[in-house]
Amino acid sequence: NSATFFNEIIDQRICYNDEILVSAPVIGESYLWEPNDFIDDNTAISPIFDPDISSTYVFTATNSFGCFIKDTFQIIVDDIPDVFAGDNASLCIGDSILLNANGNATDYEWNNGITDGEEIEVNFSEDYILTGTSIDGCINKDTISIIALTNPNTFNGEDDGYINLCVNDSVQLQAQGADNYFWTPSLFLSDATVPNPWANPNSTIQYILT
Repeated sequence: NSATFFNEIIDQRICYNDEILVSAPVIGESYLWEPNDFIDDNTAISPIFDPDISSTYVFTATNSFGCFIKDTFQIIVDDIPDVFAGDNASLCIGDSILLNANGNATDYEWNNGITDGEEIEVNFSEDYILTGTSIDGCINKDTISIIALTNPNTFNGEDDGYINLCVNDSVQLQAQGADNYFWTPSLFLSDATVPNPWANPNSTIQYILT
């Protein structure tokens, strides 16, 4: 039986991790796609190819009389770009973070309307997705998760913030709602790092709780 070579299947181009369906250019009794690498069914009329490197394939169609035709084509695999959105971060509400794209893509785009290099204020937990596109049109994505930490609701025990005290008296300051405390200045305090220190100032003084 003679074989006829022709060029009905054009070369294909895909991105790494993509797949492509290639259909037989003629109707036959049986089909064979070789080599049988990265093909879901190498005897189907329209198999799916997902090579991870550029590959050359040979298609053969045979009719009921045993006559066959062949075709050779390439599937070129382009690399996807490296894309890095940044390390995940946990920040207090009201803090800011700079979103910068990193990688070797030619174009970058953030979701949520963010401009690359923009400093955003953290108001709630949110994921930011960075999409990078290579010069070949291949796309890769990366996500940075920003966790918004609730600020402590500190309370010093006084609604107006003032405590009236006689000379030589002492008072225990009151604070709650946080994990760590620091009173400044530490003058006349029993311990500036506890929520409820004793204070015995000898003059009017203002304490700030952090």
